Amino acid sequence: YLTRDYQVPQVEDKVEHIHHDDRPNWKMLVTTPDGMFPSMGHAAKHYDVHETTIRSWCLPDNKRKKDGFSCEKV
Repeated sequence: YLTRDYQVPQVEDKVEHIHHDDRPNWKMLVTTPDGMFPSMGHAAKHYDVHETTIRSWCLPDNKRKKDGFSCEKV
């Protein structure tokens, strides 16, 4: 087996650039007092905060929960 000529097959890179807001984990419909947003990233940009802050504002059992904020997975 040491004398065999092994060749690694050429594999085409078919992964396209994935935008941060398109990640499946962030695919949430976020409802806020200012309107609806297609992801936590979009809502975070609108409110100028981090995505995790938006998540904490949406979670019902969180001490940082804000009225009028909700999230649902799409």
